[in-house]
Amino acid sequence: MRHVIKNMVFIVAYLIVLPTALIVNLEKILSKPSEFFFSLFAHIWAIAPGLPGCYLRVAYYNQVLEYCDRECFLGFGMICTHREIRIEKNVYIGPYSMIGSSWIKKGSLIGTRCSLLSGKNQHELGEDGKWTTFDPEKKVQIIVGPEVWLGEGVILMADVGQNSLIGSGAVVSSNVPVGVVGAGNPFRVVRKL
Repeated sequence: MRHVIKNMVFIVAYLIVLPTALIVNLEKILSKPSEFFFSLFAHIWAIAPGLPGCYLRVAYYNQVLEYCDRECFLGFGMICTHREIRIEKNVYIGPYSMIGSSWIKKGSLIGTRCSLLSGKNQHELGEDGKWTTFDPEKKVQIIVGPEVWLGEGVILMADVGQNSLIGSGAVVSSNVPVGVVGAGNPFRVVRKL
């Protein structure tokens, strides 16, 4: 019975967000690099409160991302910043997290206020001495997991191997091996699991 109710709630959420998803998918067809409407509706659905809000975010991202499994939790204020994101089954993404181009594999836990950047080379110092704006060509899809745990406030710019744990507040700019515990700014491996 619980499974039936859950499916019905997802269908209702899917239908509520469908008009916005259609606009975003039309935007992708007409102007592939544009993410104006994608971002607009991501921000709107991010502030939907409570469990209904989680269902609305999952339904929206299920229709507009590369992949978003129905069986995940997307917390309040959580925003995907690009379409090139894959969120697998049983992923938890905490409130106020910002998810850039990434592939979050099954069973991973992303803590509150985490930032998953689209690699680490989006901006560079230009010939005029000013920092360049975001360049979609420099976007890299980082890979997280499976079964990874990112503590609160982690800033991630590189891949994280299966079953690894990254402590709260860590800044990770190089790949993390499989099955380790690490922390710090700059990040360092503390021990193997």
